[in-house]
Amino acid sequence: MSSIGRREFLAGGAAAVASAPLLGSSALADTAATSVTEAISYPYQDGRSPWPLVLNASTVRHVGTEEKIRVAEVAGWDGIELWIDDLEGYEEGGGDLKELGAEILDRGLYVPNIIGLWNEMPETPEAFEESLEATRR
Repeated sequence: MSSIGRREFLAGGAAAVASAPLLGSSALADTAATSVTEAISYPYQDGRSPWPLVLNASTVRHVGTEEKIRVAEVAGWDGIELWIDDLEGYEEGGGDLKELGAEILDRGLYVPNIIGLWNEMPETPEAFEESLEATRR
């Protein structure tokens, strides 16, 4: 059994890929790829992805919560990860979280989680105990 190094393997692979059109296998590869793609229907991105693509709302921090949700829908995301301060600010402004949740669903989005950092790594056991109230809330 002979051993082949990484460079030799890659050089051989590059030569095979470069010569494939000369051998007429390009059309065969294109046909096979199209057949496989058409045969698979994924649950996300209009059937193009097996994984959801979700907008982290911090990328559009400067706009309100409802606008973040609208942006996620219009941009084609599958869901949105709101931050806890988005929800707290929405409630403080008179918004109803159940209605917000219904709007998210109506727009075809989902919320995989809510992001919040509440003194996430306290330095002492006492500080950790004190941080639990905010974490639980």
